[in-house]
Amino acid sequence: AFNLNECVFQGNTISTSGDAIRAYGGGIAFSSQNSFNVIRNSSIIQNASEWDGGGISGRGSIELSNTTISGNSSKIGATALILSNGAFDIDFCTITNNHSENSLDEFAVKVLGAANDGDPTPVSITNTIIAGNTSNHLSGYAKDLELTGNFSGVAVHNNLLSATGNYIFPEVNVITADPNDWGLEPLADNGGFTPTHALLPNSLAINAADSTVSGGTDQRGAPRVQDGRADIGAFERTGSLIDTEPPSSPVLKVDSLMETFVKLSWTASSDNVGVIGYDVYQDSTLVGFTDSLEFLVVGLLPCMEYRYTVIARDEADNQTPSNEVTVFTDTTPPEAPVLEDIITCQSIRLPNVFAFDICDGDSIRGVAEGFIGKEPGNYPIEWTFTDQHGNSSIANQQVIITGPPVPEFFVPVSACVGDSVTFIDLSSNVHDQATYLWDFGDSTISTQK
Repeated sequence: AFNLNECVFQGNTISTSGDAIRAYGGGIAFSSQNSFNVIRNSSIIQNASEWDGGGISGRGSIELSNTTISGNSSKIGATALILSNGAFDIDFCTITNNHSENSLDEFAVKVLGAANDGDPTPVSITNTIIAGNTSNHLSGYAKDLELTGNFSGVAVHNNLLSATGNYIFPEVNVITADPNDWGLEPLADNGGFTPTHALLPNSLAINAADSTVSGGTDQRGAPRVQDGRADIGAFERTGSLIDTEPPSSPVLKVDSLMETFVKLSWTASSDNVGVIGYDVYQDSTLVGFTDSLEFLVVGLLPCMEYRYTVIARDEADNQTPSNEVTVFTDTTPPEAPVLEDIITCQSIRLPNVFAFDICDGDSIRGVAEGFIGKEPGNYPIEWTFTDQHGNSSIANQQVIITGPPVPEFFVPVSACVGDSVTFIDLSSNVHDQATYLWDFGDSTISTQK
């Protein structure tokens, strides 16, 4: 006989050996027909059998209470547990998310009573969730419970079941095929020594256990019957341990911004129990609550600065703020000026050009892009005006140089017709003063003293 308490059996696999030896019980296998065995406050999870009983396979009597059997698999037969040749008492257990690879009409739990010539055996299955177990059958689901053989008494009541099977009494059990009604959180550390499936607020298991239950604890050690009546399954939601762990911090960002609205989004927060939603704050004022990961704030004024944070809240009202983001409702670019072309006879240095910004109430100096050569020709210039919030406008302009190329012997880099220039007489290397002339007819360059 064995007596197991607060144990975890996880990730074990039992394989067949040829055709003669069949592998039973991925997590626990026992054969002790003349003794009584006990498993309490434990988790049999993510085990595998290449034959029957992905979680437990047993021959002999057993009491199974406050225990989670989840994520186990079998090639053939019962997905979670198969029991035979004994007295069986299953109470306040959660049996879910187990899978059979067999395409036949398999069951999550099989209990085999005595053969026709044997002594009848008692079976009691109460206050237990058997739901969400699957198989490769066309239906996709494994039936909940199969009882076959001779029994001296059968007590199957106050269970939450998801499908039909032998000995399913609708008047004393909660039967629903809707996963939303099962209301099971993923397997997690919800306190205590072993992982459990917490109950969601909408679960039909809440306050649905046998009304005569008046005490005790759940799998984690949390008191039961704190809300007038115990919950079905290994987890007592209303009797949960005090939750002092806040959610993780969401990361806030701005998705889009206009002068009268801003769209915010953030990453999902995680929590040991569950996040119920997010408060949205604008300049320390609560402007909304949502259970989604985005929020649209409207009614903003142009040319204003706003600061935003979101706060994640869990069921125990533990709170964690996000980072703060600041927005300025300025989406209007500066008013770019209309620029006239610059006509000159020589290469020039561009002047400063400014645009007026409405929100800043200031002039923005432009940045020019373009090349101005020394030769006569048209040179396009593009001015860009960018305000402090990244809004930009563009103005275009041309610089038109009309003068001739500058001869090498002139001191100035350029000159216009009629200018007084200093030149070098190449024959005598003497500086002299003259008037720069340009003959457009024959493209000759001359000077006149």
